[in-house]
Amino acid sequence: METKDFEFRPTKEGVRSKSPGVIGRLSNFARNKTRHSLNEKTSNSTTFNEKSKKDLHREFQKCRENNDLRLDLSSNDITCIPSSIRDLTQLTELFLYKNKLVQLPSELGNLVSLRKLGLSENALCSLPDSLVSLTQLETLDLRHNKLTEIPSVIYRITSLETLWLRYNRIVSVDDDIGNLTRLFTEISDFFLFTFGVANSTYGSICRPFCISDLVKLAEGSLGRISNLYLAFGYSNPLYRQIKLKMIDLRENKIYSLPSTVGKLQSLIVCLLSYNHLSKVPDELGQCVSLTQLDLQHNDLSELPETMGNLHNLVRLGIRYNKLRSLPSSIEKCVQLEEFIVEGNHLQQLPEGMLTCLPRLRTVNLSRNELSGFPQGGPQQFISAVRQNY
Repeated sequence: METKDFEFRPTKEGVRSKSPGVIGRLSNFARNKTRHSLNEKTSNSTTFNEKSKKDLHREFQKCRENNDLRLDLSSNDITCIPSSIRDLTQLTELFLYKNKLVQLPSELGNLVSLRKLGLSENALCSLPDSLVSLTQLETLDLRHNKLTEIPSVIYRITSLETLWLRYNRIVSVDDDIGNLTRLFTEISDFFLFTFGVANSTYGSICRPFCISDLVKLAEGSLGRISNLYLAFGYSNPLYRQIKLKMIDLRENKIYSLPSTVGKLQSLIVCLLSYNHLSKVPDELGQCVSLTQLDLQHNDLSELPETMGNLHNLVRLGIRYNKLRSLPSSIEKCVQLEEFIVEGNHLQQLPEGMLTCLPRLRTVNLSRNELSGFPQGGPQQFISAVRQNY
């Protein structure tokens, strides 16, 4: 699989970091980038411009009479969905983005043909159990709500392929997540498992990585998943038979990583910036397929010697940590092209380390406590396109 480069640039306060390009094609639906297309009128869709309950009934009636498959009621300040929605059994897509919904009617479970349900930017704290009847539901968008846990009914909607939960208040993930064996989406020649648990409030990992839970599942159901996108969230029971190639856990409150991360030997991109990591487990060195490792803006005081096992590493971002030294084994990362160690407490680098890295093109050692240029001076980076000391 081809993975696009990810720039290790610090983000401004209050600005959401961008997801890696490799994910962009799939996650547009969840990041509102195609919201305009969801609101477009077609011969087979209905839009709503009024707010009252009476008008909602009228809209439902019109939708039913026209046999519309798609209904978009987004951005209408709706506080309550009438029970008459139960009659719209033909609907395959229902969008209720950006309203004021606190709860959903149980009658929503009557929409047995539904494949897409968009509920982001509401005030939902729970979901009705009747949603278990939505046996065709493939995409469920619950971003920007007030969920403190994943509603138990979700674990029983086994048809789900894409689930968006970012920007909620979720503090844990139940073991029953393993029931969702179809939770992946095919895009060209790779698969993306999408499970964004939003801005987790727990500081340490309650059940570290929950990694062993899905091992019992058949390889046929999960073995093709190649990318795990957990932006703003951290808790998911995946590895081994799932050949993960990407993990995005940026901007959480993670204090430690489990040693079982070393089991992810197909991992290519690992993004862990803006957390509270004070150390990295030695087992990270077992992720020998890694080409990009982002550990910026953490509390790291040291890195393990096993870093030298990452022979395929191309980009290493460790700026703004508390590093006072670097492992000499980094000189074995001979594919390294980008070395960003700005904003630490380094007084020197391991002797001759940089001269052993012939492919370096971007070097940033600024805002450290170095007394001068590292061994060899700046001339050793004559081919570098960017250098900063």
